[in-house]
Amino acid sequence: MQDAVDASGPLRVPANPRIAVLGDSLASGLGVREHSYGRMVAKDLGAEAVLFKAKARRMVDECTEQIPRLEKFGPDLVLISTGETEGFVHPTRLIEQVLTKYGPKSWQGDVGLDARPYYSEDRRKRAKELLTSTVKVVFKNLVIRLGGGYSRMSHDQYRTELAQFLDAMEERGWPVVIAGIGYPNALLYPRSRRNLEVIDRIQRELVAGRRLARLLPLDGVIDFRTDTQSDGCHPSVAGHRKIADAHHALLEVVPRVAGLIPQQGSQVGLEVQGKVS
Repeated sequence: MQDAVDASGPLRVPANPRIAVLGDSLASGLGVREHSYGRMVAKDLGAEAVLFKAKARRMVDECTEQIPRLEKFGPDLVLISTGETEGFVHPTRLIEQVLTKYGPKSWQGDVGLDARPYYSEDRRKRAKELLTSTVKVVFKNLVIRLGGGYSRMSHDQYRTELAQFLDAMEERGWPVVIAGIGYPNALLYPRSRRNLEVIDRIQRELVAGRRLARLLPLDGVIDFRTDTQSDGCHPSVAGHRKIADAHHALLEVVPRVAGLIPQQGSQVGLEVQGKVS
């Protein structure tokens, strides 16, 4: 995180900014939706308006597709979580096809074998969920070890898609903070670390030198042993609070005045949005 701060200084955003939140299950706040880091940042900054376009499994190219909606909204700041959805390793598509045909519905799809992020408060139901989740994780580790796996997006495609997204943000003068890579429990997400390390390098390379982009790698911001829910991946409320606080370290709030708000000493700025009723 400190590297991101030192690279170009904090991003300047106007007081009571209009904030757009994009990305995958991290940004959507899976398991703790009303306490997601994007909502925390918006509340902390007294956001005038917030546009949430984040959902589980949404990849970076799908975020780029949201740009027409963002243009209508007119954000002062864009927050996006990306990298882990594209980088996690899943069992082979053959295994997915077999499970789709013969397996329980809850085992199907590319995340069907993932551990549960949270469990029922009912004792009996919770015990059943814990057992099922454990069996899924053991099975996933076994089939990936024996037959390998795949990720939803290749490294080359991820580089292309993220570059396009960042270019679009720059062209429109929208400051963007990327919540990037963390390293969840290796047992629950087998064979994923090396893939995530490559995506982390891609993110750092693409953000370096960009005037309106900052990268916030999650590794070191949250402890994936204590700041996550039961799946060792999705942050708890306390984890989201740490991520929100780390975002603030990348931002400088300046008074909103008529005209433009310059970014990092540039004459290019943000067009001030009017109040919404």
